[in-house]
Amino acid sequence: MAFFGPPPPFAGATTTNDGKSGLVPAPAAGENVKYLQGDGTFGGPLFNNFEIPSARYIGPLVGYGGAGGTRTLVSFNVYFVPVYSNKSRSISEIVIQVTTASGATGTPTIELAAYNIDSNGFPTTRITNSLVTGIDAQTTGVKTSTLSPAFTLPAGVSMIGIKVKASSGNNNTAVRTMDGSGRENSFVASVAFGWPASPTTSNYNCAVPYILVGDNVALASTYVGSSFSYNAFGENFVAVFLKT
Repeated sequence: MAFFGPPPPFAGATTTNDGKSGLVPAPAAGENVKYLQGDGTFGGPLFNNFEIPSARYIGPLVGYGGAGGTRTLVSFNVYFVPVYSNKSRSISEIVIQVTTASGATGTPTIELAAYNIDSNGFPTTRITNSLVTGIDAQTTGVKTSTLSPAFTLPAGVSMIGIKVKASSGNNNTAVRTMDGSGRENSFVASVAFGWPASPTTSNYNCAVPYILVGDNVALASTYVGSSFSYNAFGENFVAVFLKT
C-alpha cells in the first residue's frame, strides 16, 4: 500500500514564473482582513497598487476603477473626488498615497476635506470636522490621517477636496489614482458634468470639477458660488479612501 505525505507548500507566482499549488500559508494575527495574493503573501485589499491598511474603507465613486496610475496635483488648484455611502457613516481616517514628492519651496503640505454637493454635483459647504491639514508632501508613501473627532459622512454622494498648499508654483507632487474611464462611469458623468447634447462613446467617461484658487491658499469652508472647470473625460481620480 502506498502512503502519501502532505502536499508541498503553496508557491507564489512571480513576474516570470508560474506559481505551484499546495498548502497555503497560515495568516498571522492581524491579517484577518487581508487576502492571499498570487505571490503567496497576505495583503490588500489592493486598489491599483495602493494597499489599504485594514478594515473597511469608502473609495472614489468610479464604476471601473482599474488601470490606475498617478497624477500630478498642480498647487494652485483644488481637485475634487466623488465618494458615495449608502448611509450616514462615521469616518475616522483619510488615506492617500504620495508617489512623487513635492519640489516646491518652503514646506509644502497637502490638505483634504469632505464637502456636501448641490443638485448639480458641485461642492458646497465643508462637512464639519472633516478638514485634515499638514499632510507631508515632501516624502513619498501612504499617508494616513487620523480624525479626532471623527466626522459624519452623509448618505449619498459627497466630494473630497484635495489641495497642495505650497508657497510657489514649482510643485510636482503626484499621488496614486484610479482610472475614471469606461462606460461604467456614465452615471457619474451625468451627475458631475451633465450629458452633452449629442453624447457619443467618448462621453461614457467621467470628469470631476476643479477650481483655481492660488498656490499658498488653504481649503475653503465653502465653495458655494465658485466657478468650476473640468479636465477631459476619462481623467484619473485621486485615490482617496475613508475609513468607516
